[in-house]
Amino acid sequence: GPPASATPIPVLPIAGARDLHTLAAAVPSATLVAPAHYGVELFRAIRFRTIGASLVGFVVIFGLLLARYRSARTAVIALGPALLACVATLVVLAATGAAIGILHVMALLLVVSLGVDFGIFLAEANASAAEVARSLVSIITASISTILSFGLLALSHSPGLAALGLTM
Repeated sequence: GPPASATPIPVLPIAGARDLHTLAAAVPSATLVAPAHYGVELFRAIRFRTIGASLVGFVVIFGLLLARYRSARTAVIALGPALLACVATLVVLAATGAAIGILHVMALLLVVSLGVDFGIFLAEANASAAEVARSLVSIITASISTILSFGLLALSHSPGLAALGLTM
């Protein structure tokens, strides 16, 4: 906590302040806090950390798949749909002019998990054409269900839900 001799400092909202640097220079003993600025910086930091953690996650997932299948080719087959889904999602978001926010990044984590699940179905299918066809039908059915259930959220008037639905 603060030292016992600390003098309480009143916190006053300043309406209409346009140039915080000039205001800070005029009152050098004051500490100015701009909540909007700190919020933007906080979310930017969280977004970058999440992206970094996601990249580390891809490497860990690849390592787990490599340990499971003992084949880089099969691990790539299992991870491929997740990578393609992430790239395709980011391309669509960029093409539509959507500003990528924290909820988009978080929803991409769901895209990765679903993509890896679908990739594992492909990797587990034996070489027989019938088994691969059954796996593809299962994956397509699950994908359509996911797209419809999450995609309808994109129509929401709530920006958070709309971001989640648009990304998924």
